[in-house]
Amino acid sequence: MFRTKIIAIMAIVLLTLAAPSMAMQVEAASPVVGKVLIETDISKSDSAVINLSGVAPAPEGSTYQVTLKSNDGRQVLSIGSIDVTADIVHGVTQSTGSGSLIFDSSSSGYSGANLISTYSRVTITQGSEVAFAGHVNSTAIVEINGMLDDINSVSASLDSALASAKSAQSASDSSTINTNMNSMIGALSSIADHTAKIDAHATAASVAADDLGVTASSTAVIAVSANINKWVNSASANASDNVINQSEVAIAKIHVNQIVSELSAARNGWDADNSGVISASANEGGSAQAYSAGQSMATMYITSGADAPALEISNHILNLGLPKVGDTAFTLMIQIGFVLSLLMIGLGGFMYARNRS
Repeated sequence: MFRTKIIAIMAIVLLTLAAPSMAMQVEAASPVVGKVLIETDISKSDSAVINLSGVAPAPEGSTYQVTLKSNDGRQVLSIGSIDVTADIVHGVTQSTGSGSLIFDSSSSGYSGANLISTYSRVTITQGSEVAFAGHVNSTAIVEINGMLDDINSVSASLDSALASAKSAQSASDSSTINTNMNSMIGALSSIADHTAKIDAHATAASVAADDLGVTASSTAVIAVSANINKWVNSASANASDNVINQSEVAIAKIHVNQIVSELSAARNGWDADNSGVISASANEGGSAQAYSAGQSMATMYITSGADAPALEISNHILNLGLPKVGDTAFTLMIQIGFVLSLLMIGLGGFMYARNRS
């Protein structure tokens, strides 16, 4: 009889542990009905393209209103509305359709601000109800922003280095060439540190998001980071070994021309396969392509219904970093407590049975 009770208790505890996981799996199964792509119009990451498909049109006389929100939900930007048009197949109007919205410099509310740096959530409402929503993983978006900042730093260094290299290219004497080559080498000195940070941020974002799209873009960014290092190292070595202190201007300029080509590739990429497209891939992409790939990591995938709750920022007066109500740490603590309880019940049952025998 006692053993039956122990087994029953253990079964209840196991069911309690399994329930949250089952609920999470059900939630994860929600189909994706659209996405928000952050793009560049006038300034970096200042525009957004929102697409919906396979969704029912809003009731007549109403539209779907699109709002971007910060991770904690405190900053909000209304970017417009989407009219979903029902699809027509073989002359038959379907119950679902598609629609899109472009938010750019021609849109009301546009400020030129970097959207990725502020917004990582989207809600699409019909009336007062949230019909669709999406978000970027709260940990991943921090890493993505850090990565994009480092890519911008690399681009700025390359722009400065290119300016010096081009000045050397147009110079007519060795002294001016050498001065500009030294300035170029100085501008390139911080790039290795930034590319290392880019790789670390990209990897961390991929792990946090656990999303195939983020992983693919992360891999692309890391491949381009390697391209940049390769071209920058080659340009620096060429300047040191073959240009600086070279007394023959004509010979020095042959190497300077090569340096300009390598730095241009590091900045804007190089069409290695002559396809007409420079991709964010090995031997092709530069910092411009790395930024585009990084932008795609911040894509928000839209599903039906309300999105995950916004991340609240704790302002605890003691600043102890203790978990708040609803913090994921509590979920983990509860599950660990259940496991420990299960172990204690099992151990107690074993000791009791042993003492009785």
